[in-house]
This record gives sequence, C-alpha cells and structure tokens, in this order.
Amino acid sequence: MTSQTWLLLAVTGIDAVLFHALPFFSRPDIVFSVTVADTFAAGSAAATLVRRYRTAVWIGAAAAAAGLLLVQSTEIGVGLLLAQGMLGVAAWLWARGQAQPHAASPPTVRTATIEPRQTRLPGGALFALGPLLVVAAAVSFLCWNWEAIPDRMPVRWSFDGAATGWRVKSIAGVYSALGMATVIIVIMLVMAWLLVHRTRQVAITDAAAGPERRFKAVSALQLLLSAYGLAALSTAFSVAPVLTGANRMSPAIPALIAAAVIVSLGCVLILARLGQGGHRAVAPRMNADARGDATPDAAWKGGLVYFNPNDPALLVEKRLGLGWTLNLANKWSWVLVGTVVALALLLRLLR
Repeated sequence: MTSQTWLLLAVTGIDAVLFHALPFFSRPDIVFSVTVADTFAAGSAAATLVRRYRTAVWIGAAAAAAGLLLVQSTEIGVGLLLAQGMLGVAAWLWARGQAQPHAASPPTVRTATIEPRQTRLPGGALFALGPLLVVAAAVSFLCWNWEAIPDRMPVRWSFDGAATGWRVKSIAGVYSALGMATVIIVIMLVMAWLLVHRTRQVAITDAAAGPERRFKAVSALQLLLSAYGLAALSTAFSVAPVLTGANRMSPAIPALIAAAVIVSLGCVLILARLGQGGHRAVAPRMNADARGDATPDAAWKGGLVYFNPNDPALLVEKRLGLGWTLNLANKWSWVLVGTVVALALLLRLLR
C-alpha cells in the first residue's frame, strides 16, 4: 500500500472514533441535540439508540476502509472519506429524529441566581495581553533591524537553507503577516473574554455552578494559550531570518508547533473529563432546577447549528462536541466569520 492509502485509512479511523464519541460529550439530559427527560436519558431506550447510531458509524467506516484497500486511489479515497462523513451526519440526524418524541417539555418558570458572577480571565488581564505584547516586541525588533530583513521571505523552509517558494515580496509583507496574526489573536482574546463574561450561566446551585465555571475557565484558557502559540509562531517566522541571517527554518519552530499541539490536546482532555458544561462533576439531584443547556431545541437547526434571533447571546454551548459555538442569528457572528474568511483570502493572495 502507498503512504497516501495509509494516511487515508488513518483519517477514516479518526473520523469514526470522533463520530462514535459525540454522544458522550453532551450534557446528560441532552440526547442527540434533544433535551429529554431524565428517565429516557438514563434508560435502555437511549442506550439502544446510541448503540444503533454507533453501529451505522462503524459500518460506514468499514465500507470506506474496504474501498480504500480495494481501489488505492487518492482521488477516490477522498471521495470515500467525504461519503463516510456524510453517512456519519446522516446517522446523527436519524438518531435525533428518533429522540425528538422523547423531548422534555420546556419549563414554564425561569430560574436564575442573584449572586454576582465570577468574571475573571484565567491568569488575569496581564496574562491575557501577553500574546499582543509578544507580537509588539517582534514588530519593535524588526523596526530596529530594518536593514537586516531579507527582501523576500520564504513560504516553505528547509533545514539546509534552501527555500522552495516565496510568500511575501517585500519588507511590508513581514508586517502584514504579523498584522494578520494580531487580528486573529485579538479575536481569540475577545472570545475568551466573552466566554467568561457573556455566556449563559445554566446551573443555579453552588454545587453545579462551580464545575460549570471551571469548564468555562478551561475553555477560555485554551483560547489564551492558542493565542500565545500563534504569537510565538508568527514571531519566530518573522524574526528568525533576521537573527540567523539566512532563509532557513529555526529548530524552535517545529518545537513550538509540537508544544502548541500538546497543550491544545491537554485542554481538550481536561474539558472531556469535566464534561460539557462541567456536568460530570455534578450529581443530577444537585442541578435538578436546570434543564439541558437552557437553549430551545427548536433553535438548533438539524441539531447542529444554533440560530435564535430571540437570544442575544453570541456564544452558546455546543450540542455536537465539546466547547462553544456561535449563535448565527447574532450579527456579530457574521462579523467574526467574515473577518476570518477575509484573512484567509488575504493570506492566499500573499502566497
């Protein structure tokens, strides 16, 4: 088998594991994006539904793997991977349809806590500003060493000093790359601030609110650490040619990438252990006054996308996976999406 076939087989297995694990990440009273009664969620009917969903997922993975082994064509292999993903989504939508008849009635009484919310970013404000300070230091260094900046900066690096392509054509390109990194970092910092200050507090009792706050804090910390990783990488790519006097990749760059991946995976494992919304640390009886994630089922289109014009929230808990997602009925969601797309297009033009 070719290396491409092995890679596609690995992706097939990873996709299957991810689809298999999705029901595990939901709150205990949310089954396939449907808020259900505790009796259904903890009963055999829900377990059977999850088992059938996972059977469909693994049948799709087995069919895709068999096709890859028989054909061993990269183009057809990519098509098989897309078909596997579509089957996984179809299985999820089917399971959601089976769970909807068991949906719990929306509560007629709203409950809330009058205690002040704990709204401190992990590490404090100075720690949150650290990524911007790193980029500012890089810009200052480049301004001080203006004449030492190469006329062209390579898009691909090699350890022997030979560059195989060019991304930016002038000194200004160095600063535009740092500028785009700064915009992305600012978005990450804003999202972290929103997670702590502007996301809905679902839990009412102290015993349940504490784990929920920890879940938000770890989510915000993951964004802050990602901002640090982006700041370090953009700085290393921009400053390394000036420090070394050659267009060759510094050994620090692969190390930074590996460290960023390890830290991100660590945060994901912590979030998985806490459970979506921090529910795994809370006994159901301690959070009996709250149902689901306090968002209406009808606003989840296909159980995948949240669109609720009546909800002012920008970020809400995911019902498919860990973490948070955008309320696409909020205009600021489209500002964020548009900014990211514009940056991606600009990076493409600079290549």
